[in-house]
Amino acid sequence: MQIGIGEFFHGIGDFFRGGRRSMERFWKDTTKLQISEGKVIINTDAPHEIYTTIPQIRIPINRLASMFANGVYKMEMPDKTIKDLPDDWFKLFNKPNVLQSGNAFMETYMKQLKIYGNNYIRKSQPSKLSIPKSLINISPTYLNPVLTGKLFDQVDMEGIVKYYEYTENGSIKRFETKEILWSRIEDIDNPLIGQSVTKSMRWPISNTDLAYKYLNAISGKKGYLGILSYESKKDSAGELPQSPEEKREIERLYKEQNGVEDDQKQTLITSASVKYTPTTYPTGQLLLLEQIDANALTILDELGVNRNLFLNSTYDNLKHGLRSTQTDTVQPIADSFCQSMDEFTDFNAKTGGKLILDYSHLSYMQADNLQEANTFASVSSALNALVSSGIITNVEAKLRLTNQFGKS
Repeated sequence: MQIGIGEFFHGIGDFFRGGRRSMERFWKDTTKLQISEGKVIINTDAPHEIYTTIPQIRIPINRLASMFANGVYKMEMPDKTIKDLPDDWFKLFNKPNVLQSGNAFMETYMKQLKIYGNNYIRKSQPSKLSIPKSLINISPTYLNPVLTGKLFDQVDMEGIVKYYEYTENGSIKRFETKEILWSRIEDIDNPLIGQSVTKSMRWPISNTDLAYKYLNAISGKKGYLGILSYESKKDSAGELPQSPEEKREIERLYKEQNGVEDDQKQTLITSASVKYTPTTYPTGQLLLLEQIDANALTILDELGVNRNLFLNSTYDNLKHGLRSTQTDTVQPIADSFCQSMDEFTDFNAKTGGKLILDYSHLSYMQADNLQEANTFASVSSALNALVSSGIITNVEAKLRLTNQFGKS
């Protein structure tokens, strides 16, 4: 594709003149509210814009959210056995609120956590002795913690957060501290206020956004492909300018008689001396698509999403990418989520088991289990042969199995 130079730079100028003030404030925001008393206002405009306009951010975050939501709630008993949830708890987590299923609830949790760096879950619980009636995610766009200013020497969140204030269309509602579970992606200097994952990807995101807008300007503001003009005529006094009649004639011939339709000419034939001056720029030299792809790989790495999920991978590489993303990124978030939810709902106190998210039913995780089982069988058979031959003892064989597989 080629564009008119003048129109191209005019379009790019429009983009830069448009400004990115909200985004720039987001990149440069260094507010570290921890011991300040009062309401915390989290910048959600810029992260939301990034998520909704940059597919290289939206797609992998959605993938993480769907992988996280694939978990099945179970409970781990003190003897390490895994059991299904009691019916009342299963009902709560399978339908946590009137608007969402369990999967939708979990997807929203992951998206808000990654995009905003903060997530709030509100529980409706009639009494301390009962299980919650509902759980619902509330976006940081609407909910703000009001701090006590007393971060240090506190033993619970009520010593740090006075209450949470929900604001929408001028209406304000307060929630008690114990009603809200506040999850966050911790900043290395601030364990209280979460940090959006997008903030560490300023340049890959900005460059991707710019490359897309260059392509948009190229596609929408082509301008002229070239200029067709008469060669200058000369007399004894020098060059003669084109007359208005000559200009109108060549414009008429070019516009009315020439083109790609059946009744039009593809070539202009004239007795006049003319020349063609291209006004196009070879966009391939800008390497815009290559730039977008390179930035996308950096974004994947930062999000903890294995590249094989989005490259032209083989089937085995895709399975490896799913397992890697599951174990290295999704599972730690799931463990943290369950630990927080366990305490928030008093699950362990009421059931005697620890809340967990189980992903062993997924096909790409079962492949690991099958491979481990085959390896265990092969190693066991080899050790039995060594014991039978008197090369090692039973104790040594059991020790090797324990060291390699954690069982004998």
